[in-house]
Amino acid sequence: MQNNKKNQKVQKNQKKAPKEMQSVIIVDVQYDFANPSGALYVNGGEKTVPAIINYVEKNKDKINQIIFTRDWHTKKDESFEKNGGKWPVHCVQNTEGAEIDKTLYDALVQMRIPITIVNKGTVADHEEYGAFEHCGTFHHLHPNIEPVVTNCYFANCESSSGTRILNNNVVICGIAGDYCVKETIKNLMKHWRKFNISVLMDGVVSIDDGTALNELIKEKQLKTV
Repeated sequence: MQNNKKNQKVQKNQKKAPKEMQSVIIVDVQYDFANPSGALYVNGGEKTVPAIINYVEKNKDKINQIIFTRDWHTKKDESFEKNGGKWPVHCVQNTEGAEIDKTLYDALVQMRIPITIVNKGTVADHEEYGAFEHCGTFHHLHPNIEPVVTNCYFANCESSSGTRILNNNVVICGIAGDYCVKETIKNLMKHWRKFNISVLMDGVVSIDDGTALNELIKEKQLKTV
């Protein structure tokens, strides 16, 4: 009886984040994709920056987490044309091309919302479009308690780093819609069906005309903002 009372007290005192809180995932808004001088520039990529800043500024009271994903390739990456792949050399670790757009990053830092950076594409012989394609670990904190916030943990392909996605409500945006944004959405849906995923359409550009991402949004009945 005492143990039951103790458990009830723990559950009652469990700190819960409001249901409306959001995690914003910004996919690969990096120099090589977003800058017209970048090695793999996606047409209109620079336009994602003010759109994302505007969204976060307007909703900062309900955003408690920003996750930047970034391509972080080695020079030996097999996805590069010179190594037999389909893409030009891009987003090589510790180069200008791999840098997150400075205007975007600096603006969000000023808003004092906690920021995490997740690297992907670090393994030379494996194409990794989705940020959470290979999860070394996935679990829910306090599995015997029903928190409003789910707390999901993903490790990258090398399991050398990871991040917790704090909220069920996830807003996603970035570059490119038909590759890394689309696949990151699919990763999230695969691992936790309770994610409420919304796509910030003004904060996305695609290599195609947007068809691939729009088809996924329609198929999975995702929200757009």
